[in-house]
Amino acid sequence: MSIIVTGGAGFIGSNYIRYLNSIGIDDIIVIDVNFDNFKNLEGLKYSRYFDKNEIDELILCDVEAIIHLGAHSDTTTNSKECYDNNYKYTIKLFLKALTDKIPFVYASSAAVYGNGGFPLNFYGASKLAADKFINNRAVGLRFFNVYGMREDHKGRMKSFLSKIIDGERLLFKGTENSARDYIYVKDVVKIIDYFRLHYKPGVYDVGTGVNTTYTELFKTLKTTPTLIDTPADLAGKLQVNTKADLAPLRKAGYTDNFYTIAEAVKEMGL
Repeated sequence: MSIIVTGGAGFIGSNYIRYLNSIGIDDIIVIDVNFDNFKNLEGLKYSRYFDKNEIDELILCDVEAIIHLGAHSDTTTNSKECYDNNYKYTIKLFLKALTDKIPFVYASSAAVYGNGGFPLNFYGASKLAADKFINNRAVGLRFFNVYGMREDHKGRMKSFLSKIIDGERLLFKGTENSARDYIYVKDVVKIIDYFRLHYKPGVYDVGTGVNTTYTELFKTLKTTPTLIDTPADLAGKLQVNTKADLAPLRKAGYTDNFYTIAEAVKEMGL
């Protein structure tokens, strides 16, 4: 039976396909839209490729699971783009899966938490709206700060850690002690596949349960930041002190440990 992976040419999607290939699975239907990302599929095995607007043509009778990782991930985008890509499309695909009784694992986001209250941007709001509609009838994974290989195409939306690795040293003044939960993409894909194999509907934080300040992060990566003023359009819109609550994930039976940042960077050969 096939596994559908939306956003399959993207960062997390292509890493997930790589993981599936490593355990001998290549009957994978890739759904994506951005051919700028297509290089992420180089060397990977999959059976079919669909444009995201062709989902009405999908026949789900031989589908084992839908892993919905596709999204418009720009946190500065407008409400229309977020509604169409992150909410409307997600709900359409979810309802199709629900009708055909297909397990549905989808990407939510830690952006839904804002700074202890409501999301700070349209991206987070669109993810929260999808969570509320689905209402624990599928597996929602609230990704924290995911980093790793295959995110070069993301440009300014790359993870902060990957930007530092790539040579960017800019840090907003006053945020030095803000802390975030960084999780290596290899851990993320293992969690995704855990819920494919052990389908337990609900919403789960996907992080390490440990947060690292920017100061600590630069120290771990053996470099020093260049402090700059926070751009006016980002004032009050920066998420700080994020940390995953792992209790639901552990209760669902996931027991694996996570890479530390130092371990992941070494594993990446950096």
